[in-house]
Amino acid sequence: MTAGGLSPTIRAMKTFILFIALFVWSFTSHANVLGDMQTFAPSTDGQDFITVHSARPLKKGFWAFSGYFNYAKNYLLVYDNMATQEMQNYKDELTEFDLDVAYGISDSLQLFLAAPILMSQHADGDMNPKISVTKGAHSWRPGFKWTFSQEEERYWAFILSSDFLNVIDNPYTGNDASPIINAEIAGTWRTGKIAKSINVGYRIRKPGDLPANARMYPLHDQLIFSGGLSGAFSKTARWVTEAIFSYPINKGDYMDAMDAASADLLFGMKHRWVTNLNFDWGVTIEPGVKSLAPDWRVFTGLVYYWGPKPAQKSEPMKDVPILPVEDVPLQRDEDFIAVDDGLSATPAVGDLKLSPQFAEVYEGSRLVFKTSGGTEPYRYRIVEGRGRIDNEGIFRAPTSPGKTVIDVTDDLGQKREATIIVKAPPKADRVIRLGNMKFKFNSSKELAGASNRELEEAIRTMRSLNVKRIIVEGHTDSIGNNDYNQDLSERRAETIRQIFIRRLNLSPSAVEAIGYGEDRPVATNSTSAGRQRNRRVDLRVYFK
Repeated sequence: MTAGGLSPTIRAMKTFILFIALFVWSFTSHANVLGDMQTFAPSTDGQDFITVHSARPLKKGFWAFSGYFNYAKNYLLVYDNMATQEMQNYKDELTEFDLDVAYGISDSLQLFLAAPILMSQHADGDMNPKISVTKGAHSWRPGFKWTFSQEEERYWAFILSSDFLNVIDNPYTGNDASPIINAEIAGTWRTGKIAKSINVGYRIRKPGDLPANARMYPLHDQLIFSGGLSGAFSKTARWVTEAIFSYPINKGDYMDAMDAASADLLFGMKHRWVTNLNFDWGVTIEPGVKSLAPDWRVFTGLVYYWGPKPAQKSEPMKDVPILPVEDVPLQRDEDFIAVDDGLSATPAVGDLKLSPQFAEVYEGSRLVFKTSGGTEPYRYRIVEGRGRIDNEGIFRAPTSPGKTVIDVTDDLGQKREATIIVKAPPKADRVIRLGNMKFKFNSSKELAGASNRELEEAIRTMRSLNVKRIIVEGHTDSIGNNDYNQDLSERRAETIRQIFIRRLNLSPSAVEAIGYGEDRPVATNSTSAGRQRNRRVDLRVYFK
C-alpha cells in the first residue's frame, strides 16, 4: 500500500481485470447492424491522434487500454424505395462504446484487439420503417501494427486488421459475410511543433446475401484514407484535427457511389490527466455530403498506459564540465515535442536526478538537460542569470557571457539545480563570412539562388586549409520578434553545420552551430540592403 490508497501496481491490475471483464461481456453480445461501417474507430494505442493511426510504435512491454463513448445523430442511410434508391431523410441516434487494448511485442511491433459495442439506438417515432438495432458487440477486430521505418521523427508502419462480424441481417454485409480485411500504410512525421499522419489502405469485403428486410445494399471493396494534424495546446494538452474517408472500388448495386462511401471531419483534444492516463474528447461532422456517417457526433474517452517500471540507475552525479561544448549535439525544437501518448509520462519513482549539474557553453548555443527519477511532469526555470529554458529541458544560452543557474522541480516538489557558464567563442584563426546566404523566406533549410554558389566556394576554400574545428554563427535581420529570430538563426546555422560535416568529412563534434538572432547586425536594419547584409552566416575556423 502507498499513502492515500492502493499502490500503482494494484490499481493497474484492477484496471486490467476490468478491461478483460468488458471484453468477455462483449463476446457474449450480438448486434445486427453497423459493425463494418463503423466510422468512429479510435486507434488502439492512442498515440498522437484519436482515430488516425500514428506510425510511431508502442514501446516494448507496454499496454494501452482505452474506452470511448460516442453519441451520433442521424447515422443510418435508409432507402424509401430500393428500386429507385430514393433516400429517406432518416432521423435516428445511437450511443456506442469502443473497447481497445494494444501491447508492444517489440519496439517495432504491436498487437491489438478492438470491440465496438452498441449501447443504445432508436429512430424518431414518425420514421417508416422504424429500424431497430440490437445492442451488443457488433465486431471483434484483432490486428497488428509493424513500424518498419524509424528515422529522425519520421515513421512508416503497416497496419493489418480484420473485422470478425458479430451481426445478423446486416444490410451492409449481407448474411453470412466473410470477415472484412483492412490493410493500411501509415506515415507520421513532424513539421515544427505539429505532428502529422496519413493513412492509406484497402478494405476487402465479401458480402453475403441481401437480408429480406434490408433498406440498403451490401458493400464491396473500398479504398480508405485518413489524415490528421496534432499540436501542443498547453503543457498537458494537444489539439487534434482529422479527416476520415472511405470510397467504393465497386459500387455494386448502388447507383450513387457516395451512398456506399463515408466522410467525417474530427476536431478534438487530448489531455494528460495524470502521469499515465489521457482524456480525449471532441466532435465529428459530416462535411456537406450525405454518406455512411452520422450528421454529427460527440465523443469522450480514456487511454490508460501500463508498462514495466524503469530500472533505477545508481550512477553518481559529478560536477564535471562538458568540454568541449561541441560534443553536445544541437537539437531541433521538433525533436523534443512532448507527444501526449502517456508513455513519456510513465512514472519512475525515486530520487530526482539532473544532468549535467555544471557545464560551460558558448553564447548563443543550446544545452540539453536530462532529468530522471522523481515524478513527472518536470518543471524547469531560470533561477539566476539570463537565457531561456523550456519544459523539455532545452536551455538556450544568451548571446553574451555570464553565469546562469537553472533548477528543475518534479510533481512531488523535489528540486535540483545546475550551473551554466556562458562564454564567448575563442578567437578564430580565420573568419569566413557567407554574406549572401539567402534562405527562402521563413525557411531554415532551403538556400536560394546564388547562396549555393557562395557555399560551394567556402567549401573549396576550407578543403585547402588544415581545419581542426568550425563554429558556424547564424545571424538574422530585425524583422520578426526576438525569439523567432533567435530560433531561426540557430536552425539556419545548423543547416550549414550539417552541410560542412557531410561535405568536408568532419566529425560532428568538430563543427558547432550557434545563433545570435538579430543581436549582432553589421549594417542598418532600416533598409533592404542593410537587412540583406545582416542575414548572414559567419564561419569561425580553427586550424590544427
